Amino acid sequence: MERKNSHTKRGKVVRIAIACFGEEVAPCFAAVRRFRIWELGPDDQMNCSETVLDTLGGLARIRLLKQSEVDVLICNGIEGQARQLLETSGCRVVEEITGSVTDALYGYLAGKIPVDTLHRTVETAQLQPHTADLVKWTQELFVSLGWEVEKTAQSEAYPIDLIAVIRCPVCSKPVRTAICCGAHTCRVESEIQEFSHVTAREYHARVYIHHAMPYIVNECRDYEIELLDPVSFTAATVNKSSQNQLPPLRCRIKNHPGLNPG
Repeated sequence: MERKNSHTKRGKVVRIAIACFGEEVAPCFAAVRRFRIWELGPDDQMNCSETVLDTLGGLARIRLLKQSEVDVLICNGIEGQARQLLETSGCRVVEEITGSVTDALYGYLAGKIPVDTLHRTVETAQLQPHTADLVKWTQELFVSLGWEVEKTAQSEAYPIDLIAVIRCPVCSKPVRTAICCGAHTCRVESEIQEFSHVTAREYHARVYIHHAMPYIVNECRDYEIELLDPVSFTAATVNKSSQNQLPPLRCRIKNHPGLNPG
């Protein structure tokens, strides 16, 4: 008797997403614009919805699946960085699947598709999206919140990727923020230390963009650098910021006492 995959969560809805190209499983996760998401209830009743991405950024796919609370992703041609980010968020990735979307879905539910349950050794660099994706996402985020953002030349300004400037709502003087989109090196601790060193005097705030692993959280706290996790960050994060602060910043802003009451 064929053994089915375990796809129930003790009475809770399970969400299964398939990366689509037409009626087939998309051959490359990094280029997919459309996902079909099935909600499987405790009585095995299924509802299907379709989500279309309005951006080509690889990071947008990961954020969409996480925000949609997808439990299983069925796909093909997914890179190691994307897979590890999804798995660390609790999403099971079933990869190297080809053929029709319907066959993939029911093949998985019937246990015909083998699922690799082996826990991989995750290197620090593998947990981080590509730097180009991070720079694009960060630039769009700050611009959407009213900041003026410019890119820096890597050869001249490493490890600063972006400089964001906005007028202080209290004193009208400019607030300058240096941003490092991590993943330049495998030695994250060294990168944070270098970032702290080169930004110590000139900037009012420093932001490091990286997956919020515990030791990175501690390292940024020690150097008074704000850590922003692009995978977990949502609009609600911005809304939690104090009215006297400048979203998405939540840290104390140097030389601007009016922004740091108390």
